[in-house]
Formats: sequence, C-alpha cells, structure tokens
Amino acid sequence: MRARHGFTLLELLVVISIITLIMLMVTALAGSLKSGPPLEQAAGGIATLAQRVRQTSATQRVHGEIVLDYKNDRAIALARQQHVTFAFEDAPGSKKAAGSNGIVGDYVNGATPLGSRQFELRDGSACEIPDTSAAFRIPWLAQYEVEGDFEGAGLAFDFFPMGNGAGRVVDFGSAFSLTVSEVVQGACRLMLNSGGTQTVAETLVAGYRWCTVEIAVSRYGVRLYVDGRMTEKLPSQDSPVPPAQSAVNFAGFPCRIDNVQFFSLVSSQVFEIGPSVQLLADGVWPEIELEGKAEDIYDVDAKADPRRTGGKDLSLSGEGLPDTRPPAIRHVFFDDTGKLDPAIHPGAVRIALVTQGNSGPQRMIVTVHPLGAVTTQEVERFDWEPEPTPEAPAPASPAANKPASNGSAK
Repeated sequence: MRARHGFTLLELLVVISIITLIMLMVTALAGSLKSGPPLEQAAGGIATLAQRVRQTSATQRVHGEIVLDYKNDRAIALARQQHVTFAFEDAPGSKKAAGSNGIVGDYVNGATPLGSRQFELRDGSACEIPDTSAAFRIPWLAQYEVEGDFEGAGLAFDFFPMGNGAGRVVDFGSAFSLTVSEVVQGACRLMLNSGGTQTVAETLVAGYRWCTVEIAVSRYGVRLYVDGRMTEKLPSQDSPVPPAQSAVNFAGFPCRIDNVQFFSLVSSQVFEIGPSVQLLADGVWPEIELEGKAEDIYDVDAKADPRRTGGKDLSLSGEGLPDTRPPAIRHVFFDDTGKLDPAIHPGAVRIALVTQGNSGPQRMIVTVHPLGAVTTQEVERFDWEPEPTPEAPAPASPAANKPASNGSAK
C-alpha cells in the first residue's frame, strides 16, 4: 500500500473556502453589532473593553485598569507593556544580571545574587543589597518610553526589607521614587513620589519578611500596591508623567529583591463614547447632562465655591445635580486574576450611559461584576432619579355627581 504524503490541491481549496466563509460570517456579525443603536454600541464597546482588560490581567498575571473620562466621554484601557524581568538566577559573585529581552543589569558596590538556602529567599535566587552604598541598576533604554500611546511607567517586585531607618528603595529618574518614610516597631512604611504627587501606603511591611510591591504612575493616578492593597493619589488634571531618561536604581536601603518587572503603561485602546451617548455620574439627572449643564461639575480643578460649607458644594444645589463634585476621572481596577480588585471595589461597578431618544432620555447601565463578567441593561430610570409623579385622577363630571332618577312622576 502506497503511503500518502501532504494534501491534494482539492483538499487545500476546500480548507481555504471554509476559512474564507468563517471570516465572512465573523465580519458580518461584527458589522451587524456595530450598526445597532448608539446606546447599545456604547454599552457593547465598554463591555468589550472590560473583557479585554480582564483577559490580559488573567493571562499575564498583572493588574489592569480602565479609565472612565467623564469630561470627554471616553474609556481608556491602560495596559502594562513589559520591558524586562529579572529573576537573579546568576552565578554567585556575578557583576552583571541577566534579564529578559537580552537586557543586562548591574550589581554595584557589593550587591550580589543569592542562591544559598541558608538565606531566606522568595524563590530560586534573589538580589541582596546589603548596605546603603550597594545598588542594583537597570540601564536606560529608549524603548522604555513608548512613543504615541505612552501614559506612564511602573515597576513590580518582591521586597525583603533589612534596614532599620528611613531611606530610598528605588527610583526611575524624575518619573518616580519609592522610599521607606518611617520604621514603626521594625515594620516599614513605603511612600511613592511622582512629580510632587505623593501617596503613602497604609499597609506596613514587616522587617525581614517578603512582600509584593507594585508601582504604577500615569497622568491618571499615582498608585502604590503593597501585598495587593492599593493606595492612590490623583495628580492635577492632565498632568503628564515626568520624563525619565535614566536608569532604574535600587539603592539606599538594605534589602533583598526578586522577580523584578519593569513596564510602561500604554493606552492599548481608547473608546470614544460620544458625541450622541454620554457617560453619566451618580446623582446627575439625564436631562441635565444631555442639555450640557453638567459639564463643569466634572472639572477636578474647578475652584471650590466660596459659600461651600461642610461636605456640600452649594454651587451644585440645583435640582438634578449631586451635592458634591464627582471626579472627572474614575477607575475600574482588576486584580491579576482578571476579577474586580476586591481591595478597591467592594462590589459590582455600575457605569451609567444616556442618550437622547425620540420620547426623551434613554438610559443604560453597564455592570462589571466582582468575578469579572460584564452585563448591560436598559433601564427606565437610574437609582438617584426621583420616581415619576403619579398623574392626578381626572375630576368627575357634573353628570356623574347627579343622583340617579327612578323615573317616577311627582
């Protein structure tokens, strides 16, 4: 019996035809979804954006986020574009550290890789920075500042503090610096600074114990994660991340580090929701938003009204407006499993959309559930809107009030 090798021309044509048919079906389906009503398009676009971010978070094991820009009615998916990782599996006494993508780091002034089991290590080997003069340095490369979609920079690593006083842990030029601001009964408190915007971690780091640290700075927020718990400070509106054409330096505080990941924050996708559909903040009536009377309340740099007292902004006391100014930027955070970050979101996140229909405002809610699923639902009214006033019954006619006649003559 003769052995058969390869495919015949007819079989190849059949396979190509099947693939072409599938592509045409997918294209037709995508076209039909895109040609739907604007409100459904906007809700579907946000849902798709959320699904992509959570999928990236789960597959790459990184935190993810969506930025909701209420001022400009758009949603931005911030992705982490990884540049280099270091696991410090180098030979003892090495002067150079082998990283991913062919990037080489430097052990300086006594910093060294540790692999011996006599030391407490995270996994495999780690880098030890034994005193304030030692350092581990990741060299500057132009690829770190991504052109076009660059929004910021970040760093994630395992941290084992061994110092007993305040000091610098790591910096990336003028983009950011992380320091130990104080030591409380042997535990460290970390502080992140980026362009003058500071955030101090609420979680203390125990001395001589491993923890995870993540830094993410962009014009949308300065964020510091310690063991998954985030603290954040919002910079002034549209404040760019300071450029940093310099090396990443771990130096100034005795510690061990492991599993270093250096990345850029990039806008992997920007979804323009408007102009016919608009994002709606809690407390704002749809009619107010559609008439353009709510634009100023989203300005995070707006000056406080001089009559403001307590927690209420009297300049927003008109009907259909909230008591206080909502932020112009809102975040939806995902953890490294693709779920809503439970340390930040105690429950589901609801995103309100509104557009002008033929008979008045049309409303829709996009809900991101704790496990990451995303659903959309058209609603008659939002929770913060008052219930419609019931119509008063029509007055009775005089004939209806007249006593009925029995038909007898007097």
